[in-house]
Amino acid sequence: MNGWPELAIPRARFIGLDDGQTVETDGVNFSAIAAAHEFLDQDPQTHRYPYLSYIIAGHGCVLFHAGDTCGYEGQQSKLRRWQFDVLPAINGRMPRGTRPLHWQPDLPGGGGLGGALRPA
Repeated sequence: MNGWPELAIPRARFIGLDDGQTVETDGVNFSAIAAAHEFLDQDPQTHRYPYLSYIIAGHGCVLFHAGDTCGYEGQQSKLRRWQFDVLPAINGRMPRGTRPLHWQPDLPGGGGLGGALRPA
């Protein structure tokens, strides 16, 4: 990766994360957990996960960005160490019988993740 030349962002500014990793910059922690984009994929050679959810914590606020993920065994236990203030809407698998719109994981039928991780 050579950075993002169209925006004049050098490679040194990019920080990669994988499942269970956290990096701190300017008083803000960026953590990642594996996300299941239909399936919980893991590269067999690198053992890295191609899809991630992010937890951003700093300045008194904790945000969970689930991304385009489906629930999987062990996901909730990975997230229990945080108490979330913000759970934005995500575009994941639609609960049966709903229209194809963005949905929030804490709505009934949303897989239970949002209900288990209610904002503080």
